[in-house]
Amino acid sequence: MIHNDSHFWNFLFPKKNNDFIKIIDWQCYGVGLGARDLSYMIALHWYPSRRKKYEMELLKRYHKVLLENNIKNFSFNDLLFDYKLSMFDIFFVPIRYWSVKIGAWLWWPHLERAILAFEDLNCWNIICKDPAHN
Repeated sequence: MIHNDSHFWNFLFPKKNNDFIKIIDWQCYGVGLGARDLSYMIALHWYPSRRKKYEMELLKRYHKVLLENNIKNFSFNDLLFDYKLSMFDIFFVPIRYWSVKIGAWLWWPHLERAILAFEDLNCWNIICKDPAHN
């Protein structure tokens, strides 16, 4: 199960360190790759400078927690592949915003960040073996 709208405004952070973070706003939930929520939160909302600083560290932490919770036969490279594959889906978010006439003030920066992340991570390599995309 995935949230499908996982950005930091949908997280409630505890006042006490020993409490849990709570995720709210579940009207878009569905079934899909867990990495899709990560790409939505990170690639769609962060510019390259922030992604460069935190992206891989967060993905590694996510993977570590999966392993600690008995997820078997799922390497970090598997997670990275799913994360990159999820980038293709992320392009539909700003298109969806545009199609329902949400202003460019929202969808344009999302589209820009999605394209930058897609290029930075060489996501074309998933579907295209063209040397121009290496």
